[in-house]
Amino acid sequence: MSDTHFTHTQDQLKQLARDVLAFAKEQGGTDCAVEISEGSGLSVSVRKSKIETIEQNKDKGMGVTVFIGQRRGNASTSDFSPAALKATVEAAYNIARFTSDDDCARRRPARTGAARPETVLPVGHQHRRRGGAGPARRGGRL
Repeated sequence: MSDTHFTHTQDQLKQLARDVLAFAKEQGGTDCAVEISEGSGLSVSVRKSKIETIEQNKDKGMGVTVFIGQRRGNASTSDFSPAALKATVEAAYNIARFTSDDDCARRRPARTGAARPETVLPVGHQHRRRGGAGPARRGGRL
């Protein structure tokens, strides 16, 4: 299995995260967290010492949490088109609009340490020979 089976590069995933954050700000969110992932895998089933099935899978997804003060809404999609990302952010925003305030509804503070200054949360997209891609995470105060 080659490392070229991923459809998005790390830079493309980072840009998708930036786009989602911008959409949330346009909607009027006060805070936002986004997680984007892409992965692939191979499963082999063996029965009585013989290969029974071989399955290959590929998946991707984006989840977003939009905060409006102490209210939050979550939505997700597997469609990375700009229109779908925007619609998903709008859905999360609208959910947040109609929920009540929650003192526990806060985005976790940014991690410290190895994170680069330009990222609030570590962003990772790892190409692996046997496995999938790690999530690209980005969160930020809007």
